[in-house]
Amino acid sequence: MKMRSRFIHLLFWFRSQCKSGWQLEYVKALKWFAMSGHYERKFRREFRRILTEERSDLLKHTWSEQLYIWDYRLCNILIGAEPEDYFDLLLYNHGWNYRRKVLARTKLIFIIARINSQEQADYLNDKSCFARHWVEFFKRRWVRIPDCSENQFVETFCGVKDLIVKPINRWCGEGIQSIDNIEDLHQVYLELKKLGETVMVEEKIKQRGILHELNPSSVNTIRVCTLKTEKGIQVISAFLRIGAKDAIIDNIHGGGTECDIELSTGMIMKAYDHYGRRVDQNPSTGLQLIGLKIPHWDQVKEICLDAHSIAPEGLHYIGWDVCVSGEEILLIEGNRSALTGASLHGENYWKMLTKCLDEIESLGNAFH
Repeated sequence: MKMRSRFIHLLFWFRSQCKSGWQLEYVKALKWFAMSGHYERKFRREFRRILTEERSDLLKHTWSEQLYIWDYRLCNILIGAEPEDYFDLLLYNHGWNYRRKVLARTKLIFIIARINSQEQADYLNDKSCFARHWVEFFKRRWVRIPDCSENQFVETFCGVKDLIVKPINRWCGEGIQSIDNIEDLHQVYLELKKLGETVMVEEKIKQRGILHELNPSSVNTIRVCTLKTEKGIQVISAFLRIGAKDAIIDNIHGGGTECDIELSTGMIMKAYDHYGRRVDQNPSTGLQLIGLKIPHWDQVKEICLDAHSIAPEGLHYIGWDVCVSGEEILLIEGNRSALTGASLHGENYWKMLTKCLDEIESLGNAFH
């Protein structure tokens, strides 16, 4: 144990030489992460669980369990990879030229905390603040409970039969409920008040078109990531998210599928299931994914660029969840630390984001 700690300490001492500013802070963050016994034990357990329970197919063809654990530990120390990163980003299938480019969670959390103002990022995370600020793109009725009265709730949703309930400050679809075929709005309000949690209640979107057909139980959205630099705002990544069979959420944490979108054409080029395995068809419906073109793709990109242009000052990186329903395009929410799906095939977004941070730091505006 002492020998390993000394090795890690020496490794990061070498890495910290000739570093300054955010680069030195990044090395320090990785060192803390690598030397934390709590995280090492937690991640080792989680890694072994995923490997033996969800990805046991890997053990049949290549390395032993211990070799995978050692390889993961190297990825954890050198690029801050968490257990899910190792599988989601296909690190087991690539060498270090690829690994150093991918946007592992620790990298993303570190860089976004410095690119985006914490105050404004918290504002973005509050779903009700998002709906209020980007009202022209939101395009549906909503209230925040417990802030609204029973009468306001009933008046807002008069005639609405289906609602979606989202906890204000949770992520990855956690805690989302669907309330369908409503007959008594007064009773629904009273039940929601009993939750004892601040929630946002929205009119449920009735998605139409090819993206709905891919999985009818969920609203299947496009995650479009935009970056604001001195050169302006640009779309740097996009991927389609498709829910699992009978699921009401579309993200990969709920067993869904992700599809990388070619930015110039809107064409799906690669698709992955929730284990990180390549697929050509949607696992739940069998519909073809590769070669599918996202409807109204140019408009989708334009809307995200327009939305970022009115974002509060200090938000340089945003991941937009976009719903395309027939001819209509609307925003579901914005995310401050959206992992870019394109990192799955080795695009160097780490380099792009750190270049943006260099620009911010040179102006003396890096956020902490």
